[in-house]
Amino acid sequence: MIQQLPPELWSRILHSAEDFTPEDFKTLCFVAHLFKTISQPLVYQRLGFKRAKVTQYSSTSNSGEWINSQDIDRWRSDVKGLIRADRRLCLVAGSASLSTFPSTISIGMAPEFGHRSVSAQQLSAIGKRGLSKATCNVFSQFTATLLRTLPLFTRLNRLEIHSFLIDDGMMQMLASHPTLHELKLAACSFSSPTFPLPFIRSLELHAASQEQALATLGLASQHLEELRIEHTAVSTIFKHLCSIPQSESPLANLNKLRSLTINHAHGQPGLDDMEHLLSYMPALRQLDLGDAFIDVPADSGVMNPSTIPCLQRYVGPLSFARYIIPGRRVNDIRCGDRQFGHHVKTWAELQEYLNPLCSTIGGAETVTCLHFSPHEVAPIWLLSPFVAEAFPKLVDLRLPVGLGEPSKTLRKPCACIRDDLRFLSGFGAVRYLEEENVEEMVKDIRDRVEMELVSGLDDPSHPANAINNNTESDTLRIPRPTWVPTPEVNVAVTLAGLCTDVVLDSAGMPSRHPKNYLEALAYFAKGWFPLPVNIRTLSLTPAPRPQQIPGVGAIDFHLTFFSPSSMRESGSRAAIVAALGERYPSLETVTFFGSEGPRYGRTTSWGNGKTRWSLYE
Repeated sequence: MIQQLPPELWSRILHSAEDFTPEDFKTLCFVAHLFKTISQPLVYQRLGFKRAKVTQYSSTSNSGEWINSQDIDRWRSDVKGLIRADRRLCLVAGSASLSTFPSTISIGMAPEFGHRSVSAQQLSAIGKRGLSKATCNVFSQFTATLLRTLPLFTRLNRLEIHSFLIDDGMMQMLASHPTLHELKLAACSFSSPTFPLPFIRSLELHAASQEQALATLGLASQHLEELRIEHTAVSTIFKHLCSIPQSESPLANLNKLRSLTINHAHGQPGLDDMEHLLSYMPALRQLDLGDAFIDVPADSGVMNPSTIPCLQRYVGPLSFARYIIPGRRVNDIRCGDRQFGHHVKTWAELQEYLNPLCSTIGGAETVTCLHFSPHEVAPIWLLSPFVAEAFPKLVDLRLPVGLGEPSKTLRKPCACIRDDLRFLSGFGAVRYLEEENVEEMVKDIRDRVEMELVSGLDDPSHPANAINNNTESDTLRIPRPTWVPTPEVNVAVTLAGLCTDVVLDSAGMPSRHPKNYLEALAYFAKGWFPLPVNIRTLSLTPAPRPQQIPGVGAIDFHLTFFSPSSMRESGSRAAIVAALGERYPSLETVTFFGSEGPRYGRTTSWGNGKTRWSLYE
């Protein structure tokens, strides 16, 4: 049967298998030679060395002292991870065929909660003997292997490094690797001043201090097209950048940047600092500010149209969208405020507040995607008709379904989460170690790793074969979501049951507003709340308003007033989706309760070509 189909068709089938994991492709390598030829490049396309890291030990003991047993366990895990990663790099890079497969290599990972990762430079300063000395030696050997083997990966496109010291040798390698175009550095330090890397097109800095961030920005060349800044104190960094003369600024090379992402920013960037930063990016097409909060005074007007004049896609707070979108060709607007913003109660106020989003070059008819934050901007009986009228060409819409009343149910504040966390409290049993013991422990770990990696490679169940994929052997298998057909329901009867006491006026419209989220969804299904006629992707999420507490003001954490479990049965959702599908023929996907809620898709039968709705679960 396998030989009856041409290899090109098998290759197409396996490459398009979205639900396949690296573990699945690894198993296929042992089924048949044909599958091995096709699957092996998919197994090795991403090499992950997440355990190539060093944790900060709570005790920095030297040889001949009593050692915390928890330190020994963490040390043993660190040393094994480093030795294993070193040997894997040598095995893959030393193979003429395997070394051509990896396109992404990831080194290290974010430290586990309660443990702080350290670089080789920091590690060598902690202790010169005992555990620290042994770990530093193994770490240095892995770094040397990494520097030696990376040039052997001839199709390497992306490199991710966490908590490393980038020395002169590593800098020269990064600058000279001809196929390396994407670089992510997380909490990485530099031993000397940085310089632009000519081949890098995408640069990411993650969890960086101000010194690390400024040094990383120094890697940007005039060819850089994408910049991502995550989990970094951008407010202080941007303020510092504003004080640097333009001729000396690391931002001077960003004149061809097309995409800027600032995600999970620490601190609040100032409006002037943000505009100063963007003035260096005349070619910018996409700006993603995530959930950052930028204070825009009411009298600020709009941003100078000469700044980022080519902007097409904006993601960020609604308040900043009103400032930046007018006068630009933005056709994709996605607002995701972290805090509760402005709330309007009348049609006139809503027009005044949202009209800046309609002031793009070409007008609101050029906007095809519009996402509001999950917080209530206006009651849904105002927001829905405004969006349908002002943005008639929308194909992707996320609407917050607000009912105009403050929430009555509060989620526990984030500060309370701390009570449920379990921190390391201390000191387990202790053990007395001599330096000879440490050397023997390292040798034992090295021998065990070698045996695992070079023994029994022909046996698919052998632990060694866990190394032939880009995942760690201890990762959990998560059940794959599938499309499940929705239940058959009488749409008219079900919708009537959801609006039992609704009285229609002479125009055929309900005489009262919906009482709850489910009833509001029924209003959409019946056409009482309009949507753009060409809508394809629709998300309707409950939109709470902040509850006012005397002397405190609005609570700025997320509030919920309706739960998915409150929807009486799946039949109600199925009826609403079916009615929406009949009313809007282009509709393909419907999501309730945001990205975490149920998602429905319109599927077509292969046999008779009929369409029906299915639930993705």
